[in-house]
Amino acid sequence: MKKNHWILSLVLLTTGLMGVSSSVYAETKEAGEMGISFQGLIDPNYGIVDPENPKSDLKLDGEYGHSTGPLRIDFVPSLSFSRNKIATDEVSYASDALVFKEMLACRGQFIQVSDYREKQTGWSLQVRQETQFTNQKKADSQLDGAVLSFDNSWVNTRNGTSQPPDVSKEVIRLSNIGETYTLAKADKGTGGGTWSVSFGASMDYEDATSTVKPRLDEQGKAIIDATNNNQAVFMNQAVRLTIPSGTKKEAGTYKTVLTWIISELP
Repeated sequence: MKKNHWILSLVLLTTGLMGVSSSVYAETKEAGEMGISFQGLIDPNYGIVDPENPKSDLKLDGEYGHSTGPLRIDFVPSLSFSRNKIATDEVSYASDALVFKEMLACRGQFIQVSDYREKQTGWSLQVRQETQFTNQKKADSQLDGAVLSFDNSWVNTRNGTSQPPDVSKEVIRLSNIGETYTLAKADKGTGGGTWSVSFGASMDYEDATSTVKPRLDEQGKAIIDATNNNQAVFMNQAVRLTIPSGTKKEAGTYKTVLTWIISELP
């Protein structure tokens, strides 16, 4: 099995790539007959496709994880869990929803995968958490027992009739640091083209569970982002960080590193 790795920090990104070019063949036959045959899919080189409206592209702010090649990850988002008060009881924080240029509606987290290899042998999308959340100003302060989780998985494509990959129907909890977890898998003959693997959806999308909600303050009022044209701040309840009771927390920013893996199946 061949594996390509992309490494994502929750704030800083490092991406790598490997792959080969795909081809489309035209051939002539003997005895004067002429014909044409095609192998593989033509790569349209889409941008970042809106998972809830695949006919549209999304305009992005900032950096994001991506690669090149016929089997690739087109988009991996940064994850953020906003600013929160220190609590002693077990607490579960929803991630910030994804914000895009010229769009008022936010999106849940998603990873975009493209497969334009000559042969559709299948692929798997996996993720691994490399370290526990660590305070950036105090290296010995970690969120012991904290667990990232991904729920409400679904897929969509701009490719129309392509056979979809499978996604987990259960909550995916990254319970063990260093262990690899499968998010999506395309068996042989499936998963061709460009696919979004999403976790949660906006309030306006009817084909998946709505998990994107406004963030509210202690008085139940919507939190406003003064740096973003006074727009309301949204969260995605499908991607969460749960910290058990008793875990010592100190003021500061905690970060971890996720490794995203796209694998060619044999």
